[in-house]
Amino acid sequence: MNRPAANELTRLLKFGTVGLAQNALCFVGYLALEPALQSHTWAMTVAYVAGLSLAYLGNSIWTFEARSRNATALPRFVTLYALGYAWSLLVHLVLVDEVGMHHALVQAITIVTCAAMMYAGQRLWVFRTSTAERS
Repeated sequence: MNRPAANELTRLLKFGTVGLAQNALCFVGYLALEPALQSHTWAMTVAYVAGLSLAYLGNSIWTFEARSRNATALPRFVTLYALGYAWSLLVHLVLVDEVGMHHALVQAITIVTCAAMMYAGQRLWVFRTSTAERS
């Protein structure tokens, strides 16, 4: 395997590891919060925001090895996660409230779809400069 492909595979594996930890924490948190809050959308919101810090630290430091963690990356990261949140909320409102799917299944669906969106956004926009320097 050539060096750029190996680097990309390593980044994908690191991103997957951070994502698994973040999403496991968020999913368990969501399942615990939903009965307490009596709202799938509020539970999803609280869990999503809680996962933001873990994802930022793990991906900026370990996955993408960003040199400038806060100046440009943090606002971009928050913007990307706000878009991911909007997507997740829309999917919840449509699939749970309109279609009648079980909220836990819908949460699992949003985790998978957001993961692809988050990797592409972080790789190509949030941490673009520092990643491009090493490829």
